[in-house]
Amino acid sequence: MKITCNVIEDLMVQYVDGTLSEDSRLLVEEHLDSCGECRKKVQQIRAICEELDGGDRKDAKEKTE
Repeated sequence: MKITCNVIEDLMVQYVDGTLSEDSRLLVEEHLDSCGECRKKVQQIRAICEELDGGDRKDAKEKTE
């Protein structure tokens, strides 16, 4: 199932937080594998979150390196 960037953008913060269901996490990761723009946005969200709370967020599988 092809998921649009708009749907993935709605899930990015929860993805970075590690609070998505397993199914949703897998959909996000599948999309990130093929979408550089969304990977970049996830990196930006992760950097902002780490700066705000000292990196204490649960680490979702690192798909943005």
